[in-house]
Amino acid sequence: MSASALSAELEIERLRALVEERDEWLAEINRIVATKVWHNINNPLAGIIGQARLLLSAEDLPAKYRERNETIEALAARLKEIV
Repeated sequence: MSASALSAELEIERLRALVEERDEWLAEINRIVATKVWHNINNPLAGIIGQARLLLSAEDLPAKYRERNETIEALAARLKEIV
């Protein structure tokens, strides 16, 4: 193998290592961002679902408001599944 071919091969290997390192770095950033987003969306949704369930537990809640709270609870639960 000539010196230039060996040099080119070494450069290719160096570039592959850099790409692999970058991919690992991007994957870690993606994981951190996804966790942060999930946490920041999941917590308020849990509060919304909890408050809707609390209202639904009231025996004297008018049917109109019961239906609205059931809708709120269902939509919040759907968002929680997506996240």
